[in-house]
Amino acid sequence: MPFLPEKKRSNWWYLAPLLGGIIGGVCAYFALRKDDLPKAKKCLYVGIIMVVIGIILEGFFATVIFEQGYDINV
Repeated sequence: MPFLPEKKRSNWWYLAPLLGGIIGGVCAYFALRKDDLPKAKKCLYVGIIMVVIGIILEGFFATVIFEQGYDINV
C-alpha cells in the first residue's frame, strides 16, 4: 500500500470537545484519526480536560452553595 500523506484538517474541530466534552473529543478523534492523527489526539485530550474542569467546577460551586446556606431542596 502506498504512503498517503496526512491531510491538514481545520482547527474548527476543536469546538467538538470544547462543547461536547469527552463525547465530542471521541467523535472528533474518530473523524480525524486517519487524516490528522496529532490533531485527533489533541481533540481527545481537550475533551478529557473539559470533563475534569467540569467536575472541579461542579464540586467548587456545590461547596459554595452549601456553605452559604442556600436550601436547594425546597
